Amino acid sequence: MRRSVAQRAVGLVLNSHLNVSRDSFDRLNAILHNCVVHGPDGQNRDGVADFQAHLAGRIGHVEMINPTRGKRLREKFQRIAWGGRRAD
Repeated sequence: MRRSVAQRAVGLVLNSHLNVSRDSFDRLNAILHNCVVHGPDGQNRDGVADFQAHLAGRIGHVEMINPTRGKRLREKFQRIAWGGRRAD
């Protein structure tokens, strides 16, 4: 494959270094932003039973692959008010 083409395997981008796809990162970032601004209840569109744990797991996945991007997501996650309290 050429360098200009995203080389993907199992949902990860493998070009110059391992990374999550831009689309996946942007969607998670948007969900977190909307949770901070509007609250998490309206963002759980799939009806996940433990939405807080679900988001924490997705952020953990990004942190494992790209710690810098994961840190930014984790900081946003910690600003979410879950039932009147901040996330841990």
